[in-house]
Amino acid sequence: MDTYKINNISNSPLTDIKNVMLTEPRIVSIRNELLALMEIINFEKNNEAIDITYFRLRNIEQWADYPTSISEIFWSLSSLCNFNCEFCYEKGNPSDCLMKKTYRKMSKLEIDTRLKYYDTQKGLGIFPIRGAINEPFHNKNALYCLKKMREKTSNELITFVTNGSLLDQKTIDELKKISPVFFNLSIYSCDPMVRKKVLKDNRKDINAVKAIEYMNKIELPYSSNIIMWPSISLEDMRKTLDFLDKNKCTIARVCLGAYSRYLKHPYQNFEIYKYWENVIDEVNRIKKNYRIPILIEPNSYVEKDNVPRIAGVIYGSPAFQYHLRSDDEILAINNVTMHSKMQLISSLKKLSQSQKKVVLRLKIKRDNIIIPIDMDISNIEYPYKQISKYNDFPFGFVITDTLKYKTLIDVRNIIKKYSKQKALIITSKLMKPILNYMVEKSKVFNYISYDIIAAKNNYFGGTITAGDLLVARDFIDCIKKYLDKYPNTIDLIIIPESPFYISQWKKDLRGEPITVIERETGIPVKPVECTRIIN
Repeated sequence: MDTYKINNISNSPLTDIKNVMLTEPRIVSIRNELLALMEIINFEKNNEAIDITYFRLRNIEQWADYPTSISEIFWSLSSLCNFNCEFCYEKGNPSDCLMKKTYRKMSKLEIDTRLKYYDTQKGLGIFPIRGAINEPFHNKNALYCLKKMREKTSNELITFVTNGSLLDQKTIDELKKISPVFFNLSIYSCDPMVRKKVLKDNRKDINAVKAIEYMNKIELPYSSNIIMWPSISLEDMRKTLDFLDKNKCTIARVCLGAYSRYLKHPYQNFEIYKYWENVIDEVNRIKKNYRIPILIEPNSYVEKDNVPRIAGVIYGSPAFQYHLRSDDEILAINNVTMHSKMQLISSLKKLSQSQKKVVLRLKIKRDNIIIPIDMDISNIEYPYKQISKYNDFPFGFVITDTLKYKTLIDVRNIIKKYSKQKALIITSKLMKPILNYMVEKSKVFNYISYDIIAAKNNYFGGTITAGDLLVARDFIDCIKKYLDKYPNTIDLIIIPESPFYISQWKKDLRGEPITVIERETGIPVKPVECTRIIN
């Protein structure tokens, strides 16, 4: 894993230099220095000139300072996938996007090396290889890796995503042994014909379906998702949700499909917002028929307010046993009024972490009726029992993240400190409605001069509107267009940091650093930390 190509050698097992440009650009600098040296000197061995095709890092421990998790080692296990989905994001990536399929599988040596230098206390390890993240069980070393991960740490939660097609009973039994694990099995559809057409899954036996049934039988918790695409009908979505509900899926996500301008046909063209609204209407119509929580992603498109409303409850949890359900509004907890989602999340997490005996007295609003509930939180069952201590879903409440009020406070403080004229706040088309709502409701920017605009996703194009997929060039284009219309009006630019999260060096998906925005526009740029939609 510490061996890198000097030149572009085809079909080489060595690591392509492009796969570390985002996470460790110093490797690229070393390679460039070597190339420059090779222009003017010859390297020799036994008094004979030799060709240099690769280089290695000598002291690996000196490179193990990258913020990471033990699960990230498993996520990068394989860049290969045994499906060929119509909506696969890789098919829509621009040619210069650094998140590329590189046809690599992690060896046992690399697994051992990464685990050796992973610090479980600090959450630091060797920088990851940023390529396509695909089906981990396509790598025959998957179970070996998982067992070694559990040997490294007995209690760190292991998470991953799989399409489930390679999960047989033996593999699932092994997953049970290395608990705690909590992973997403992307089922997409239970119908063999739909899977064959949309996913190019030609198996007669649908292993993913059998896997879910068996996991429910042995009480191994999982979540799942359905990518809604015109080739997957609303009726098929309902049948898949029926199946997930029957098998006690922890959380089911209905993901609204979108495409970049690079995605090649054949696929059915569709007007994204008209199609999304049809899916959302159907999910809202049927979700109360199910015991499991059903979320729509991206939730920022669906929920444009900050009302302390729950999205659902997890099967087997206290909230489930007291019959709370999606769209219930939590008015108060233990006589403390709830004003926002983030306050609700914070309050529930704080109570769930308390070492004292917790009493949970709720006041909820359902269909305009106020209902008091005193909850006994001691009785829990599968699947909540297996994940309860990880506090992502305190007492079984599922509450979707939104823009945090603290983020608005951070923005206000930055403007007060650095702007004497007017600040330009740039967000995405997807997040602008919720941002406008929260600014208006909170009055947090009163007496401050600012503008809020949305940057267009020119880089990916198509129907992409997520801020996480903006690149530096999108921000630059947006700013220059604004300055053409309103010259010399702003002295500060505020942007979300999330498009640059992929690298601790704050680079976007093209490898451009965040600093290029300020350099090209001549106006100070301040990034603000915010919740990511795409992780």
